[in-house]
Amino acid sequence: MRSRLKSFYAQHPEMAPADPLGNIVQAGNTYVQKSGLDIPRISPGDFRSVSASPHGPAIARAYGNLPDNDPSSHPSFAAMREENHRQLETLTSPVSKGGAGLNVNVSKEDPYDSPAALRRDVMENNNLTVMSTATTGGHPYFSNDDNDAFRAVHDAYGHLATGRGFDRHGEEAAWLSHSRMYSPAARGAMTSETRGQNSALIYGTQDNPPGEFGPQKVGLLPSAFSNPYRTSLTGRTAAAHMQGQQLRNFRSV
Repeated sequence: MRSRLKSFYAQHPEMAPADPLGNIVQAGNTYVQKSGLDIPRISPGDFRSVSASPHGPAIARAYGNLPDNDPSSHPSFAAMREENHRQLETLTSPVSKGGAGLNVNVSKEDPYDSPAALRRDVMENNNLTVMSTATTGGHPYFSNDDNDAFRAVHDAYGHLATGRGFDRHGEEAAWLSHSRMYSPAARGAMTSETRGQNSALIYGTQDNPPGEFGPQKVGLLPSAFSNPYRTSLTGRTAAAHMQGQQLRNFRSV
């Protein structure tokens, strides 16, 4: 995915969480229900306590070790692409139809100078703008429109729906929240695009120092790094929030 906003804020201290935006939370719930995804019921407020994973350096190394373009990962990226556009449709649909009612725009310039400016534009103007992929450089698998769509839905369902910013802690919360909106087929690609890239940027890889983007990879991290149900939430794993059959169906890997 990549953006200048993420690159800047990933290097800065933790930002205070804000309140999740209710219309986006509700739109995400509508999407999950219509998609038939079986995820645990977790309150958006739980994400206030999420901090960066202690496995961040290992995730960065694993991302750095991925081939630049692994054909075996293409089905996951194709599934993610299709789900990104369905999530975008929900994000822009009227509230009366279960959407968030946002206007999503693409800009040649960096549209916001802070997470607060992004939040303010959504709350006051119903606008969410992302910097265009054409400006920052193309994606090795997605078209520019595909990648722009993902930037929009991740800013919304990952950050605005949790109230978390773009520092390393906010990025972990955004991955943990948003990854649960993807099917198992798509979640691996989504994790590479978020948790993988962010960890590589923050901690560096074998070939690139911290704070510097290396080659963008089309590949999948080990499954242990792509499982949101074993990730620490509020002192417990997300799986601990599930009960009965749900808990038995999601096994840590």
